[in-house]
Amino acid sequence: TLANRWQYWLELLLALIGLAAAVWKRRSWLLLFSWTFLFFISYSLLGVSRYFWYYAPLVPGFLAMVGLGIWLLSTILAGLKWSGRESQLRLSQGTGWAVILTLSLAQGIGAWQQSQQLDARSDLYRQVGEWLNQNTVNKARVGALEVGIIGYYAMRPMVDFAGLIQPNVAQQLRPEATYADAARWAVETYRPDYLVLQKGSFPALEQGAVAHDCQLVKQYPRPQGYPYDLEVYACTGE
Repeated sequence: TLANRWQYWLELLLALIGLAAAVWKRRSWLLLFSWTFLFFISYSLLGVSRYFWYYAPLVPGFLAMVGLGIWLLSTILAGLKWSGRESQLRLSQGTGWAVILTLSLAQGIGAWQQSQQLDARSDLYRQVGEWLNQNTVNKARVGALEVGIIGYYAMRPMVDFAGLIQPNVAQQLRPEATYADAARWAVETYRPDYLVLQKGSFPALEQGAVAHDCQLVKQYPRPQGYPYDLEVYACTGE
């Protein structure tokens, strides 16, 4: 996790220093930082599903804060009265570049390590999407919890149990509700022609509408690193 990597703690410290620098000396950056904070607060208050890529809009503002933090530390070092002006400038510039290069190297190594840890869902969802594309009519609606990769390859209208596509589904995800509740409501309301389900994850839905109105047409055994078999159902919608 990010909390176990030292570079993120250092970047957080630099970002806080950078925020202070913006308030003190670089107020033109406050517009970007205000948008960043508003995005974070709005995202939290809305209570939408949390996926790591939804935090990407926070990155530009965060990086700007880190950069301002490095700038402020370099400025402070350059202003210390301990040696000649030229030595102070070399120290401040060298320190700034050392921090930048160290963090860049740490981030590069982290990105490479992350690239070696492939998500087990990617190939599985691609296979499901391709099967749907080849075995269903163009207008067939497909219900699933994670619709991105499946929908991309299926090229079919998707019913998203996480509420990211249909606003009415999102409204079902109240604090006391679960994805299982939203999935059951979405199936009963939108009557998708096909369902892609993680076996055993939505027992009430499987024992109810699925058992009565749907037929298992394709099954994918769980790959290594993924906890579920994946099942594709064709439903009558009646």
